[in-house]
Amino acid sequence: MMLQPTCHLKEVAPQMNWGVVEIVPVDASMPGILASVSSIIAKAKISIRQAIVDDFRLSKEPRLFIVTEKPLPGSMISRIRQSKGVKAVISY
Repeated sequence: MMLQPTCHLKEVAPQMNWGVVEIVPVDASMPGILASVSSIIAKAKISIRQAIVDDFRLSKEPRLFIVTEKPLPGSMISRIRQSKGVKAVISY
């Protein structure tokens, strides 16, 4: 088994007119954070181009990064903030 690098799109997303949200979890080991956030985005019919989750066992401050086909509206950021397990949301 070999590890392979993954290109993180968060740095180029603004130049591509894509959206980026960074989720700070309350407890990164809690299941369902990615599912609840992606469900909110999907209900708005916005496609997710990439989702990267830091492993809570390997990272001091694990985060969830989601790159979307377009920037998310403020009302959606508010809904994501209210999702179970979400401590904070940073939108780029």
